[in-house]
Amino acid sequence: MMQGQSGLYLVYPKIILFSVKIGFNVRFYSFSISLAIALSGKLCELLTFTLADSPVLKGDRTGHYCGKLKADILGEENLMSWTKVLAVEALSPGTRQVVKVGNRKILVLNHENQLYAVDNTCPHLKLPLKSGKITENGAIVCSFHRSAFDLRTGEVKDWCSWPPGVSKVLSLVSQPKTLPVFPVRVEEGSIWVDVQEE
Repeated sequence: MMQGQSGLYLVYPKIILFSVKIGFNVRFYSFSISLAIALSGKLCELLTFTLADSPVLKGDRTGHYCGKLKADILGEENLMSWTKVLAVEALSPGTRQVVKVGNRKILVLNHENQLYAVDNTCPHLKLPLKSGKITENGAIVCSFHRSAFDLRTGEVKDWCSWPPGVSKVLSLVSQPKTLPVFPVRVEEGSIWVDVQEE
């Protein structure tokens, strides 16, 4: 009887070691799978954020849905506040219209079949941009003092270069500031603009 019991005592440590090894492996693989899922999730988030913020996808359905997904990931329901502003046929190529969204006047342009939405107020002296010329490199030029802004990014291309001689003094009135630009999308025959209230 004693001999059988001592044999049994020798088996127990092996069973315990085997159980610990299996438990560790299961936990390790479980951790590895969880880590892989978390990393792929972060990669998806990064890709989503990149697509949502891409100026190339402005007005594109992909940019819109990535923006919605970004809002879901960040838990910010009001991250995107899309407003229907015009029917697509109301803005043929080469035309523009000023629309009011909340407290802002937004200039919506169809330049070479690409839609843009920018603040209708020039950051220099707060004069309207509606009659501004569009340059070959895709900038809108204020018709008053010739400040120019990239339609995609709002980046300053030129700051107050008119009238000659006085422009240097006028440029000192206000430091160069980017022009606010807004995401645009087309859905169900309408143009939508995302304008965040200030």
